[in-house]
Amino acid sequence: MTIHDFEHKLLGLIDSMVATATDDELFAGGYLRGHISLAVARAWHGADIAYFVNFVVALVVYGGYRRLRSS
Repeated sequence: MTIHDFEHKLLGLIDSMVATATDDELFAGGYLRGHISLAVARAWHGADIAYFVNFVVALVVYGGYRRLRSS
């Protein structure tokens, strides 16, 4: 899987939550979408890979938050 495939998969996951997301989740999803695209662009152009790793961590935190809210 390429970094762009991974990006599209993550963005699709965020987009699939729009119909059931709360206002806070919509805000967080929009925020993460921007950071995902920026991180991928930076990684693609040889920037610090740590930036890409940080966005993955943020996405995991967001997923955990969403699971906690739904239980």
